[in-house]
Amino acid sequence: MKKILLGSVATGALVAAGSASAADLGPRPAYKAPPMVAPIPVFSWTGCFVGAHGGWGWGKKDVTEVARSHTNTIGSATAGIDTSGAIFGGQIGCDYQFAGNFVLGVQGDFAGTRMTGDVTGFPLRAFCCGDTPILNATSEAAFVHVRTDWLASITARLGFTGWLPHSLLYVKGGGAWISERWQVAVERVFIGAGPNSILETSQTRGGWTIGGGIEYAIAPNWSVFAEFDHYDFGTKRVLSFTASAGGFLNLDAKQRIEAVKLGVNYRFGWGKGKAPVVAKY
Repeated sequence: MKKILLGSVATGALVAAGSASAADLGPRPAYKAPPMVAPIPVFSWTGCFVGAHGGWGWGKKDVTEVARSHTNTIGSATAGIDTSGAIFGGQIGCDYQFAGNFVLGVQGDFAGTRMTGDVTGFPLRAFCCGDTPILNATSEAAFVHVRTDWLASITARLGFTGWLPHSLLYVKGGGAWISERWQVAVERVFIGAGPNSILETSQTRGGWTIGGGIEYAIAPNWSVFAEFDHYDFGTKRVLSFTASAGGFLNLDAKQRIEAVKLGVNYRFGWGKGKAPVVAKY
């Protein structure tokens, strides 16, 4: 009986001591969930843009002159015209980023130019005496002058951002158009009017273009780019007129243009893609 009583007393003492120790430790701290931070934006090229560009263009025009008399005697001559000048214009388009690092887009460009070139001594004195074309009778009074007024294109482009998300390497290609003015000076014996006559004509022709470049996003809404483009407008008749002797002369030109452009684009509030929510501990 004494052993039972002593055990009960000892147990009570231990419980009391444990309660006192717990009271001395105070209340347990309350743990809160870690705060959620805002998503970190991931740059994306998806969106539409408008911008401006400037640069330099140079071209090569292979001009072919074909003369025919009323008895169908044919003669021909060729000459090359090198053109060059400044380019200033703008562009508008849209891009879509897909499959992680690829960008597909469409873009329209329009630029005014001051690309000019000419050739003197071109043998436009095609008829002198009788029906025989004298295409080798070069005269310093004869010349061909050409000026490009504007250059335009509508292209698709495919880009890759695999190395740096803010950098876009791309290639592009599509349709192109050019507007030009031609001046041709011919001698009196050819057209039968005055000592020298200047014939003027203007034309717009279509072709194709291919190029490539790099674009870099300097801010969520702004990007700069450098680009090289090749334009090919094929061969087309520039002008055709009848000689006083009854024959006629045709002037055809095959032309190509190269251009280097530097520009800037503004993207309409785009440049930020979706990102997972990240908890910060």
